[in-house]
Amino acid sequence: MLDKVPKQGNWASFTKNSIELKDLAYLTAKIGDEFALLRGKHEDILYHGSRGECTFKDELEKRLKNHQLELVGHAHPGEPVPIPSRADRIMLDQIGQARSKVISAMTGRIADYGPDEFEPL
Repeated sequence: MLDKVPKQGNWASFTKNSIELKDLAYLTAKIGDEFALLRGKHEDILYHGSRGECTFKDELEKRLKNHQLELVGHAHPGEPVPIPSRADRIMLDQIGQARSKVISAMTGRIADYGPDEFEPL
């Protein structure tokens, strides 16, 4: 997988349902960067973010906002208990998505979250 997205900002398409959240955790643990899983009607997209965020631009941002893709989840590198950031929640609000997940690359623990900053985890 990493061969298809070796650098920050790279993304690649894979067969639908071929990527799992745990794959993101493994990649993030190995590299130290965040990785995200986007899912469409016919494909999975693996996105290679930076050390502290996954920022979707151009085609991916457009497809997320048009609900052609869903942000299934992303991995955080340095948290044993994953906590969605304010930016994570704002992103969900901007794309009009109700829920997503964040997984810890340290422990594999998963947190489900929505756009509301005051929502308990």
